[in-house]
Amino acid sequence: MKKLMLLGTSLLFVTFGLLIFVHSLSVLMFSLTLAFGGLGFVLPCVNMMITSTASDAERGFVVSLYGTTRFLGVALGPIVYGIWMMNEKSMYVYSFLTLLIAGGWLILRIFSSVDIGKRKVVKMKSK
Repeated sequence: MKKLMLLGTSLLFVTFGLLIFVHSLSVLMFSLTLAFGGLGFVLPCVNMMITSTASDAERGFVVSLYGTTRFLGVALGPIVYGIWMMNEKSMYVYSFLTLLIAGGWLILRIFSSVDIGKRKVVKMKSK
């Protein structure tokens, strides 16, 4: 799972980094195909990691939060990219920087965790 996430994140980094420098339609289509193939590697792994780290009692809540954040990105993405599209190069730079921050955090969390895939029980403090 770590290898798939690393492969997917690497594909995303390389393709969005390439789009900063090359703006032709054919390169855009090829790069987006590769990038979303990488996203296809990352998202199922992230979903499995999130569901496996929550206890049975908290899993529904955690999965609903995960779904909410994903669909919030789907809802806000067109608005944000509509604003960013005023300048093509800055749009690709902003996309790459956003991916760099998110991917860097994800890779940091993956490799700092020892027990990926094993269930960890999160204990809530009661007041």
